[in-house]
Amino acid sequence: MKKTLLISSLLVSLFVATLTNAVEIKPTDQLLGVVPEPQQVYVFDLAKTTFEISSGTTITLPPNSPPLLKQASTMLTDDLKTAYDINPTVTSRPLNPTGFYLLLSNGDNKQAAYQKSLALLNSLPAAARESDEKYRLAITGDSILIWAPSEKGVFYGVQTLRQLLTLDGNIPAMLICDWPTQDIRASYGSSRTLGMESYIKKLASLKMNMAIVESRWYARGNWWYNPTGTNLVKAQEFFRLCRKYNVEPVPMIQGFGWAYGVVGINPNCSEGIWIRDEKQILTGQTEVTFNHPNVLVTKAAPIVITDTQKKQTYIEGKDYKIIAGKTKPRFEKSNAPWKIVRTADSQIKDGQTVVLSYNYMNYCNLQTPYCPLEPETYKIIDRTVQNVIEKFNPKYIHIGHDEVRYINRCSRCQQSGMTTDEIVIRDINHWYDQIKAAGPEIKIMVWNDLFIDHTREVAIANKAIFDAVPQDFIIMPWVYPATARVKKYLTQRLELLIKDSKRPTLGTSAGYTNDNIWLWKEAMGKYQGDPNNLGFIFSYWGEAERMWSSLNFSAEYMWSWQKPSKAVYQLYNESDLLCRKRGLSFALNLAKQEKETRGRIAFEITAGKNVRADAKILSKELKQRTNAVKKYILPAVANAQFHPAVNEERISRQMDHLSDFYQKLTADVWKQQSTPFIEFDGQQCIPLPIDDLKKMPLTENKNQATLDLGFTRSLWGVELQGKSTSQPQISLSRNGKTFSNIESVTRKTKKSESHLLTWAPQNAQHIKISSSPALTPKKIFALKKPAIYDCVPKKPSSGQWKSNAFWKDIAIVEDFVTRQKKSPKQLQQLILSRWRTTAQATYDAKNLYIRLECYFPDAKMLEYNNNKTAQSATPIWENDCVQIFVKSMKNPEIAENAFNQVIVNAGGNKFSKRHFQDALPVDIEAHSEIHKNHWTSVMAIPLTWFDAQGKDLAGKTWKINFGRTQRYPKANYSSWAMLPPGTMLWFLQPNYFGELRFKAPQNGIEK
Repeated sequence: MKKTLLISSLLVSLFVATLTNAVEIKPTDQLLGVVPEPQQVYVFDLAKTTFEISSGTTITLPPNSPPLLKQASTMLTDDLKTAYDINPTVTSRPLNPTGFYLLLSNGDNKQAAYQKSLALLNSLPAAARESDEKYRLAITGDSILIWAPSEKGVFYGVQTLRQLLTLDGNIPAMLICDWPTQDIRASYGSSRTLGMESYIKKLASLKMNMAIVESRWYARGNWWYNPTGTNLVKAQEFFRLCRKYNVEPVPMIQGFGWAYGVVGINPNCSEGIWIRDEKQILTGQTEVTFNHPNVLVTKAAPIVITDTQKKQTYIEGKDYKIIAGKTKPRFEKSNAPWKIVRTADSQIKDGQTVVLSYNYMNYCNLQTPYCPLEPETYKIIDRTVQNVIEKFNPKYIHIGHDEVRYINRCSRCQQSGMTTDEIVIRDINHWYDQIKAAGPEIKIMVWNDLFIDHTREVAIANKAIFDAVPQDFIIMPWVYPATARVKKYLTQRLELLIKDSKRPTLGTSAGYTNDNIWLWKEAMGKYQGDPNNLGFIFSYWGEAERMWSSLNFSAEYMWSWQKPSKAVYQLYNESDLLCRKRGLSFALNLAKQEKETRGRIAFEITAGKNVRADAKILSKELKQRTNAVKKYILPAVANAQFHPAVNEERISRQMDHLSDFYQKLTADVWKQQSTPFIEFDGQQCIPLPIDDLKKMPLTENKNQATLDLGFTRSLWGVELQGKSTSQPQISLSRNGKTFSNIESVTRKTKKSESHLLTWAPQNAQHIKISSSPALTPKKIFALKKPAIYDCVPKKPSSGQWKSNAFWKDIAIVEDFVTRQKKSPKQLQQLILSRWRTTAQATYDAKNLYIRLECYFPDAKMLEYNNNKTAQSATPIWENDCVQIFVKSMKNPEIAENAFNQVIVNAGGNKFSKRHFQDALPVDIEAHSEIHKNHWTSVMAIPLTWFDAQGKDLAGKTWKINFGRTQRYPKANYSSWAMLPPGTMLWFLQPNYFGELRFKAPQNGIEK
């Protein structure tokens, strides 16, 4: 038997030698549509140039294969089942005593197939960089072989093969030699995204090998600071999934700057402000309020009360009592205040002035730093570190320490006599010592913020900190823009960290733009091969589906930093048309694209845009992008995540169809919407249909239908259903009693049972339709004027702005629009709201005043929270409420998308927020009144919140929108300005707000 095997082996070797000598192997630069693209691809000429996957295909693994190799086989088997409905047999056979392999073959002689393919792979040049993740892949007519020195390499070879699967099962012949140029290829984000198995599988398919998770931004739901119950289960599952797919899990135990974990457990650990000489007069047993809320009290930071000469210190409980207020993140000014009161037998004399010394925390949302000199801080941190190491056994821990806004300002820090640098050094070394004591092999990551002096125009090392902290910290620099100034700053920062300081460094990109990733690629390229350049991180905090383009481009750069050329970079940017802006599920769903495109074009027509020209440009751009998208981006992302076996051919057909669809659709829409505007009162107004007629009061008799529209509208048309040869008669009325016939009515008949009647716009609340035989009304059309409000100043006397009389001579806008039911066949996407809402605005030197009036048949059905002291019990945006959105145009370059939002519910409760830009909450005065059939809300918003003064506003234009939420009988959202539909956060679209044009008074603004 042994003799027979030896002869067979010699024959196979002879055949392989003959084959390799006869085959000409050529390198190729052709892109495969695999993410990331392999380092080296070779083609060769054989009689049979494809491997055919069939029901007889088997998968062969080494005996006693490690779990990762078995997982790779499972992923491939699942793909073959999905793509071809076959269940390949998986066997184990010792085909080679060295290395790891996965073999797909159709015949019985697996040893010969293996040796044949291995001989081809051995004829290739060696990998340019040694790595235990390298692999080689051979596709011939007889087999597909993935060989690697470790199970990791085979795992990554399988990820490449999965993306090479074709729809018909014929896999083109080729040879691949592949390896990573960067050791750490990480993704950084929140547990909402990274906790999903689909996302971990996505990272694995892109050959990324690390996931850094920050978890929730509050202590109770944070995996690391509160690893119990559901948190523990989710964190354990995250670790299990990561290691199942060869992704190293890294817990981010956020410290110092974003100390929500510590502060959420004990708010008194915050880095507060030391108040030293606050004078208060204590009289009798009258409670006196501290000047500042959110007082911090610990043994290390007590409240101290002395006389004015600070010679005598009074004793709590004996001389005075402290009535604790509310100290809790976000440290709102409105939190219950702290108070002090004399005791009956106090040494403090009645009416005496005392001096208070204490710490308090100013408003901070989540970016609240802790005090490193507070002992309770490290009790929480040490317990957290110990729990994480014991429960999860991580190889890396990230300790955060970015964006530390406040250091060395509370009494604990200032009384220590330490410098700011000494405080930072003490803190970082404490983390290091605690982690290393519990896990000596654990590597520690930290952001670069505290190591660099950010007060300069250039990146300067904070030498004191650099010299004092351990050399093996992995420092992670980050920049998010991609401007020339940022590029210069990044170049200096990397030179400082890698070249000068010899610090282990991980670059961190922003997953929001490919530009930023390209900036990192260029800046770190000069340090490839440097042992201190550890790799690259992709960071993203948004919704996962909207990040695929940048994630894929990052994966390209991580695996092969030199591979992505400027042309490939441009391909990724072009793919954003479908991938990034709308998400991959949209990009791969043709029905969604058709539906939204139809609605988009229709909306642009009704909004008055030159869609004919825009559509031509869009169609041209789409044609230019088609090849890039269909040949490179979409096949890769489709194979890697959503449809493992969707191939280039199918994507190509989809893209070709989509391109044709754009052209045909624009032509169809132009025909159906040939007159986008109607002239009314000297302005071009936008026609929109009124809501469902089935909900409107309707009176019918034999030949007549009368509808009550609820309030006066500017009517211009009606659509009727039914057969009729005579001209229907239209009559309009304001009061429902006296009707006037419309003499000039234009009638268009579609087919035989659809009639569109139009006339010059007229204001009316009631419409009567007379016809013989009777026709059924389907739609009534009214006008929606452009969202422009001329704001004339008016100064109220004290509280006068709350009265109805103040608003009588101020201009009113109405005709709010709402989103209609989804229907692919409907061109119109917005309709006039059934419920009447009016809005008014004025201003003076200090405030912007707003009034909204919301009509509803029965005020008893309003739903709102009326508890002024517990507004968070039910979010007021889930109540019957009004919303105001204002975008000041003073400094748009500071935050392009920043705008201010105010919500007031029917109970008078209020909420304010500035989106996309840091800002303190504003003290808005608001008042609501409920009447029998409507409710009103008035508010005064300080102009300082917009960084503006009334005297400077005349002649300027801001962007504004008024919104209304109606809860009964079901949620209905209406808006003064027309907003594109299709987004969950419908109101939050500042680019589509209306105009607020400030007018000047005759005598200027009164101070």
